[in-house]
Amino acid sequence: MSVTEKYNVKVEKDDSKGEISISGSIPSEEVEKHKEGTLKFFSENVSIDGFRKGNVPEDVLKKHVSESAIYEEMASRALNEIYPEIVREEKLDIFGRPHVHFNKLAPGNPVEFTVHTAVMPKVEIPDYKEIAAEVNKDKEEVTVTDEEVQKALLEVRKELDKREQQANAGEGEEKSEGENKEESESNETSESGAGESEEKEPSPLTDEKIQKVSPAKTVAEFEQTVREDLKTHKEKQANEKHRLAIIEKILEKSEVTIPEMVVESELASMMAQFAQDVTQAGMKMEDYLKQAGKTEEELKKEWRPHAEKRAKMQLLLNKIATQEELLPKKEDMEPHINQVLEQNPQVERERAETYVETQLANQNVFEFLENQKQDS
Repeated sequence: MSVTEKYNVKVEKDDSKGEISISGSIPSEEVEKHKEGTLKFFSENVSIDGFRKGNVPEDVLKKHVSESAIYEEMASRALNEIYPEIVREEKLDIFGRPHVHFNKLAPGNPVEFTVHTAVMPKVEIPDYKEIAAEVNKDKEEVTVTDEEVQKALLEVRKELDKREQQANAGEGEEKSEGENKEESESNETSESGAGESEEKEPSPLTDEKIQKVSPAKTVAEFEQTVREDLKTHKEKQANEKHRLAIIEKILEKSEVTIPEMVVESELASMMAQFAQDVTQAGMKMEDYLKQAGKTEEELKKEWRPHAEKRAKMQLLLNKIATQEELLPKKEDMEPHINQVLEQNPQVERERAETYVETQLANQNVFEFLENQKQDS
């Protein structure tokens, strides 16, 4: 029996929007197969007082996680298992992360689902090798000036002086009341009539000071380390700027059609990242929006052109990766996937695989483009 027949699959295409709708149903017994894995997942990711993560009994877990949430996770896992089979059998050329809706979700009954996803957009690209070679001619060479090094060293000197002052302040607490009073009067005398005081020149670096805060043994060695660190930082910035210049130039001469679903997905990703950044800065998203006098929808409207551009660039990178056979091998992806899952245990493995494959493929494409040279 084919996958289409087994799961009552129906596929509807909307060419005007570049989207596909896939509907079907999954027998309840197939959903139940994922019960153990789902309970383990919630046990490892839900914090319950008195229990270590991963060791929460099922009866306790069900008091903290609703039955509907558990069953929906089971249904999602069942769908994730059969979805690739449906795509292969129906020979669907899809793009982007699908949007899933469960139309019927009740234990003991077939799970009815609808998946909306985008059709692979039309992508016509120019001679990207020639374009990359042209841009590579103008790649800037990174240098670090003595002035930049001295400026960085000045900040180090200020920081070391600050630490020394804090240490001395701690020792000062042990002074007698008379000594503190005498010192206070002395400071008042020195400050009176001084007018606007100039910033004090930080004390010079010494080998002894450097050895306390760095693996370097001498000031000269530390200075060389600072120079190298500055160069590494500037090279990274220059490299990102150069890569953007290459892909933007290719995009200028390309024809790329982006489905609305893809743009919305990109906007959602940008919004989620921005909200995370705001939270890490110690602020609530609603407070930020209030201060900015904007709504999420207004932000998305402002970001839409950038989201479209980002989506188009990713399509170009995907196209080049496929044409030049630059997609990463599975064995090369595995360590990165494991790292993502270790740092983010709540992330599905399929999503982690997609993320890692995209990142490594992009890296391969940029390295390929950066190595293009014009015929002499």
